[in-house]
Amino acid sequence: MKLYGKDILTAYFKTALRKHTLGHLYIFEGAVGMGKKTLCRHLAGMIQCESTDSPPCGTCSACVKTQSGNHPDIVFVEADAKNPLNVERARSLVADMYVKPFLSERKIIIIPNGETLSPAVQNTLLKAFEEPPSYITIFLTATNRDALLKTVLSRAIVLQLPGCSTGELAAYIRENFPGRAADASFLAGSAGGSIGKARFLAEDEGYLAMRSALFSVLPRLTASRSGIYAVRKCFEEYKDALPQLLSFFSSWMRDCIFLQISDDAVLLNQDVHSALSEFAFSVSPEAAVRCHEAAVSLASSLGKGSNYTLWITDFLTECWRYCHDTNRRC
Repeated sequence: MKLYGKDILTAYFKTALRKHTLGHLYIFEGAVGMGKKTLCRHLAGMIQCESTDSPPCGTCSACVKTQSGNHPDIVFVEADAKNPLNVERARSLVADMYVKPFLSERKIIIIPNGETLSPAVQNTLLKAFEEPPSYITIFLTATNRDALLKTVLSRAIVLQLPGCSTGELAAYIRENFPGRAADASFLAGSAGGSIGKARFLAEDEGYLAMRSALFSVLPRLTASRSGIYAVRKCFEEYKDALPQLLSFFSSWMRDCIFLQISDDAVLLNQDVHSALSEFAFSVSPEAAVRCHEAAVSLASSLGKGSNYTLWITDFLTECWRYCHDTNRRC
């Protein structure tokens, strides 16, 4: 199991293992898709690994059991918003924590989606959090620590999960989705540091097709007025994905702005550099800025338009006028 963007956290736990200072309760806080559960499984494997050189080794008996999900001393609690951990299950889990490990020196309990735990469930688990047996280590994940009781937080080591860098996400995409290698940089830049979102985008066949469709017609905003209708046709085809379409539109204008002010601009859409350059230098810097602002404004008012076609036509007409405002062109 290869981790991306978690080097500091894994180094922290390797040191804790080496110095025998492993804690009893850790809370991993991070947005959805940041890899909290994957990290917990990796750390559980590291703790149970029989090798002392560079755990997890991936080949020892403990690692093989961990990778197959059959290690008896790693308990993963299946719980989410649709199937929350209730008080009865929480009591059973606490009782299990006081049963000594079968094969290892430690028992690892992984409780995901801590934000879904009710106060009653958290109070039920509190006994084990307050007086854990010496062999137990509990990993609890949450999108927001404020969803947890202060009495729980006070007994835990809370660690914030950092987002992955664009380079790390691009490497992840190239390794796990070789068919998307050419688009790795763009997909990584669109994922916002989330490895979960990067995986989703790489798996979504329609995502790149929609972007390609929009980018193929956007240059027509600098041509005759009929270009408005060519772009509108794309917006109508992907009506159900308007937020993402506007995001693509904004990223195009953002790149145009950067191209106009810098010779070595870092682009979100590097793969269409040629088309971007041609567009950028056929409109004024102010036009690109105002088109970008118009897209952001439209995105903030989604759902307020009663006539979608008229709504989009007005937006694109406004952008076309910006692009053709020769009095402001540099």
